[in-house]
This record gives sequence, structure tokens and C-alpha cells, in this order.
Amino acid sequence: MALREQSSMVSTWEEHLGLERLSENTWRIGTFGYEWIGSVYDLVPEDQLYSEDGDFEIPEFWGGKKIIGLADGEYLQTDELIATDEVDFESSELHKPLDFCKSRGWTESPQFDSVWQTIREILAP
Repeated sequence: MALREQSSMVSTWEEHLGLERLSENTWRIGTFGYEWIGSVYDLVPEDQLYSEDGDFEIPEFWGGKKIIGLADGEYLQTDELIATDEVDFESSELHKPLDFCKSRGWTESPQFDSVWQTIREILAP
């Protein structure tokens, strides 16, 4: 629904605002990030880390998961989004997802008004 870049002094990552239907009237809104499955140096044998030309290569798949890159220059990052923070609510409780978005800074995003409109339309009876 929405995407923002976050950073610290040593790394940068993307966070996604997502909405998930749990049942007929129950929903989850959350902040999602790409799954990290471990250090490339701990998981991948050294002889598989380099091409025949000696260039560093990360695997396309590892442990049955598609790898989209390295996070923090070391951790295998999959294409699977996982919730890092979330709240469950009923369709009639619009204040809960809005409070979640406000408290996590999502309302400061330039695209939030259109995202919020989409959420309201999805949750409308």
C-alpha cells in the first residue's frame, strides 16, 4: 500500500505498509519488511560465493526462497514480506488502523491520503 525508506547510521532498508484480511470482518494492518534469513558468510559455502572469474555472487535461491539481495551487505534477503509491527481490528474499527498509522509515522508519507482512501474503500461494508 505504501513504501518508505528507513535508515540508520550503518544501513538503509524499505518498509511497507500492508493490509491483510484475516477473516470476513477481521483485518491486520502492519509494517512489513523483507525477510532476512542469515549471513551469506554463514550459510553459503565459500566455494559457491564466487564466480569462475572471482566475482562475488549471491545465490538466486537459498533454502527454497528467492534471494533479492543482501541486507547490510551481508544478510540474504528474500522476496517475502514479513510483519515487523502489526495490529488486528474489525472492519468497523477504523480508528485502530488510523491510530496505528499515526503512531508509526505513516501519516507523514506524501502518499498517505490516497492510501488511507484505499483502506477505507476496502473496509467499507
